[in-house]
Amino acid sequence: MRKSRYYKIITIPPSHPMYVMSNRGKVAEHRLIMAEHIGRPLERDDIVHHRDGNRLNNDLSNLELLPRRIHMLIEERRRLANTIYYLTARVEELDEELGRLGFLERI
Repeated sequence: MRKSRYYKIITIPPSHPMYVMSNRGKVAEHRLIMAEHIGRPLERDDIVHHRDGNRLNNDLSNLELLPRRIHMLIEERRRLANTIYYLTARVEELDEELGRLGFLERI
């Protein structure tokens, strides 16, 4: 097994029932786990989502098979929520600094 930049990649032999979804025998472990769980090779539009966001946690309880469109919406929401969190924290930092300097009441 090797790790790609994001996922664990494993090699399966041509005789493996899920070989059809591999790239010359290389397949992302989470996709293989899900395919074996549902009993069929995954289609290109089948997305295996890591519920906890940890792409190396391939426990079946952490994996969810989603349509591509739903996965895109979930990921967009996650990115926006993270952006709001960091921007809110930055606004609070600036408010504190402006307050210390006596300028907060001017804005």
